[in-house]
Amino acid sequence: MLAFCCMLTFSCKKDSHNPADDLFIGANKKGTNWLVKYPGTIYTPNKDTLLMHGTKGDEQITLKIPFHGVGTYQLKGDQAIYYTTAGGSAITSQYQPDTTKTNTLTVTSFYVSTGIVKGNFELNLKKITGAPTLDNALSFTNGKLWIELP
Repeated sequence: MLAFCCMLTFSCKKDSHNPADDLFIGANKKGTNWLVKYPGTIYTPNKDTLLMHGTKGDEQITLKIPFHGVGTYQLKGDQAIYYTTAGGSAITSQYQPDTTKTNTLTVTSFYVSTGIVKGNFELNLKKITGAPTLDNALSFTNGKLWIELP
């Protein structure tokens, strides 16, 4: 009986893992791993709009889709914006989708019970504003995301 009580007491383990620790937006940018931890999201169900935003130092990315669950979404115009800032305030460059190239976000999983959305993306962006010394084009390849709806 004592052995059973000890086994029962020590085998019960509370899972202290926080799923929010796993949330991210990441990709390969210019041959380097680029990762944003804890991206923010805004979901407007009545307008079917899902906005994802991440900040990495002075770099920021915003992805916006008319969210209808699992599927592939073509990104154009302001649906994908990457920009850099000076100290997080003044925008120093801005990039948006190059309409002659692939810009997609694919939602591969959507768990209604938890609000977790998983997916992948590919972005080919062109410079809209910024210094002439900056790249005219910027690509995010092998992009992955794991976000949580608010």
